[in-house]
Amino acid sequence: MTTSNTVSPGISATPAAADDSQTPSLTEPQRKRSKFPETWLWLNTTTSENGHASIETIVPDTITQWITSSFAVNKNTGFGVSANANITTFQRFFIRIELPYSVIRGEILILQTTIFNYMEEDLNVHVSLSKNENISFSDNDGHLMFSPGREWTKTVLVPKDTVRSVYFPIIPERIGTSLVDVTARTITVADAVQRKLLVKPEGIKQNYNIPIPVDLINERSYSTEVDVTFPPNVINESQFIKVSVIGDIIGKTLSGIEDLLQMSYGCGEQNLVRFVPNVFVSAYLNVTQRLTNDIVAKIDKFLTAGYQRQLSYARHDGSFSAFGNSDRQGSTWLTAFVLKSFAQAAESTYIDPEVIRKAAYFLLRRQSSSGEFKEYGTVYSKALQGGSASSSASLTAYVIIAFEEAKLNNQIPSNMIREVNSTIRRGTIHIANSLEQHQNVSSSYQYELIICTYALALTKTPLSDALLEKIEILANTTSKH
Repeated sequence: MTTSNTVSPGISATPAAADDSQTPSLTEPQRKRSKFPETWLWLNTTTSENGHASIETIVPDTITQWITSSFAVNKNTGFGVSANANITTFQRFFIRIELPYSVIRGEILILQTTIFNYMEEDLNVHVSLSKNENISFSDNDGHLMFSPGREWTKTVLVPKDTVRSVYFPIIPERIGTSLVDVTARTITVADAVQRKLLVKPEGIKQNYNIPIPVDLINERSYSTEVDVTFPPNVINESQFIKVSVIGDIIGKTLSGIEDLLQMSYGCGEQNLVRFVPNVFVSAYLNVTQRLTNDIVAKIDKFLTAGYQRQLSYARHDGSFSAFGNSDRQGSTWLTAFVLKSFAQAAESTYIDPEVIRKAAYFLLRRQSSSGEFKEYGTVYSKALQGGSASSSASLTAYVIIAFEEAKLNNQIPSNMIREVNSTIRRGTIHIANSLEQHQNVSSSYQYELIICTYALALTKTPLSDALLEKIEILANTTSKH
């Protein structure tokens, strides 16, 4: 195939249908290298009585140095770790295809092939990209090029102990995985590599679900028909349908919930906001029996790190603030948040009981004689509070909820239970008195009404039933819910 694109110095493009009589006799590769795993071996084996084990396997095609390590467990001698051993896979002439993780169908990809020459002489290398139905050859401007032969060949002079690259502009034509085959031939040596190229569709990916409840209480089988339609502007060949069956009614909604696990960081406010989702995700996966060893290890790592970092924002009086002892005072809201979160996390990771005790003691001393909790400290990220500190009743309700959650998780010391219960009773009285002043609940007081109702419900205050009815009246519902 004759090309008109510009080539680098020392590189020439050879027509794919050139006269074989003018071509020097080139060496063909003995095999095509196609196995390039990131990890070679990860397995268990049993040793003989003398402690030796033998593993026979084929080395992958990657030109690299493999580092091997192993450990052994014996019920009598315990645990042992071996020294690392290295295995180098190398050949004096080889090529490497530089590929991105994925490409978009129809876009131009400049396929780079790198040639490594560690031979004793300079080599005139013929580099060929094989033609297939999934990719088209292109010039540098993206214009398709017709190829009468089976491959596109470029010739490059590679001096000894040096590296050179050649470039093939191509356009992927089909969605899915395409095979890219490149061969490098010389008179004396040759190499061939095959790599997989992931081709994704153009446009923007959109998903939608069709939930189908299946009730097998009275029947042993279930059958139904589902009408599946696609929008008129759907990208051709990009459609796919996936069917999954989950024995949890909200399982599909929360599928992939483990992806919400994250490392905590930031100030005392930001760190805690990132710490709490790890607690909830851990609890949900545990209840639904979806915890794996990898997820458990990740949860343990994130909870431990988040807990330790949060302790750096504890103040000498047991309270917490965004910057610890650097702030003027501890925050009532943040300390209640810490008390509630640590009490809930105690089932998943170690929480020092003294930290919870000191936080609870600080909050007990923040209640006024009227039962109200006030904020004397500073909360820098007001958005994190939502409406939990929008009024004295809201903040009081939030602290009461924190105490109740700590009690439910058995995290309040026994010698503080009586004082905590007394504090909760005074707080509920203040909440009830505050709500009486807002008989006509406007939108600005709806959050206050809801959080106060929740606090009163946790404390089993009779008023909570009437407040719940009021919330249901305010609810905006449709026939679809």
